Amino acid sequence: MAARAFLTAKPNSFIFEDRLLVLDSPAKVGRSHKDDRSESGNCFFDCKVLSRAHALLQFQDGRFYVTDTGSSNGTFVNNIRLSKCGEESKVTQVYTGDLLRFGSDVVDKAKNVTQKCIVARLKLFLPEGEESEHRPASSRLFRPAEAGEEQGGLQEALARERELQEQVA
Repeated sequence: MAARAFLTAKPNSFIFEDRLLVLDSPAKVGRSHKDDRSESGNCFFDCKVLSRAHALLQFQDGRFYVTDTGSSNGTFVNNIRLSKCGEESKVTQVYTGDLLRFGSDVVDKAKNVTQKCIVARLKLFLPEGEESEHRPASSRLFRPAEAGEEQGGLQEALARERELQEQVA
């Protein structure tokens, strides 16, 4: 049996049905188009804020990873952006319970969301069928999953992102 990743949409996400990915090879994440249609067994979405080739999810050497492949609107793990706009990120280990976000919401001048991004809770299963471990609290990407954290944490996440961008620059 191959490793698997299960993505469940969060309430603040672009609406999509749960996804169960078989990770016998890297799974492409991106906007659906004529050759790659949105289905429950893949990570293509009918979501306009995603790049066609947005990110990769993979299982390698007993661990799970995500890589932003140079998307415009970013890939985030627990609300932390992995790379600058248009730049490929480093390969980043992900864990069961992590919050993945692909893209960013689009807002109009009145600050109304016109296009939602993909926000999903991640559940990972090893090839043997057992659930993968949760992110250690010592990890720089660790964020406690508290009720309401994702709704109230947007300003905090933006502040962290600005701080990280200043450190990278």
